[in-house]
Amino acid sequence: MELAAKQGWCHVDVESNSQTLIKAIVEEFAVPLEIDVVVEDVRAQGRLLDATFRYVRRGANNVAHSITHWNCGSEHEATWLHSPPY
Repeated sequence: MELAAKQGWCHVDVESNSQTLIKAIVEEFAVPLEIDVVVEDVRAQGRLLDATFRYVRRGANNVAHSITHWNCGSEHEATWLHSPPY
């Protein structure tokens, strides 16, 4: 979300395989105190960026998991500002 704001993007699609987290953000129900500040920050940034939050099953999230596993073995940080690698 911070990267999107820094890049000046006006619409962001956020996908997660955590249905509980997506519901907490979208439906704005109470969350445990330990994560409340983070969830509130995501909600606020989401409003500014016209963000769409969507739950996706883990099996449908292969690109994100592949990138995560690839980057975990790398000493370098990678950021894609256009279409992600497939």
